[in-house]
Amino acid sequence: MTFTLSQRREASKRLPPNVQDFIISNEVTDLTSQLLQSTGLSEEQTILADSEILCALVGLQTLDTAIKNIATATQKPEGSLSKLKSDLWENIFKKIEALGIDESDFVEASKAASADRKTSSVLEVAPNNLPEVLPGQIAHNVPHLESMPIAKPPVNPIIKSSGARPNLEFPQSGYAKGKDPYREPIE
Repeated sequence: MTFTLSQRREASKRLPPNVQDFIISNEVTDLTSQLLQSTGLSEEQTILADSEILCALVGLQTLDTAIKNIATATQKPEGSLSKLKSDLWENIFKKIEALGIDESDFVEASKAASADRKTSSVLEVAPNNLPEVLPGQIAHNVPHLESMPIAKPPVNPIIKSSGARPNLEFPQSGYAKGKDPYREPIE
């Protein structure tokens, strides 16, 4: 499941500072990249898997969900990613629990916070300049396309030219020697 950048930022802001520091530490990023390389994923799949694991680290989803999403995206069976899951759990997620964050509680709190945002709505205020239309009433009648006459495009008469261009005389005043330098070269 892909989350937006703003959702990831918001979730990481909800973490305590010591957990934030641990998640972005070189130890965690190096370990994650080593574990992903050992699974034999392509570079594109590794980037996607890293994103899924980051979402699990900040509490947007559980590790199980992240592994399922990785398996779906890479078209690998979940069993082949079990070593990745166990290594991530042992080396990273247990340390996060030691810092005082329970993964399941945090993910539930994250889901509840996002659900609260979705249920809040703006008070609907009817515009003053529109008449109120009650259920079953018709506000206005719209003519259907079948009943509207189709306008034919006007016929343009064909103008035949005699082939000779009319001689146009340009004003001669105001220019040196009476010639326009933009139209005729100066001699």
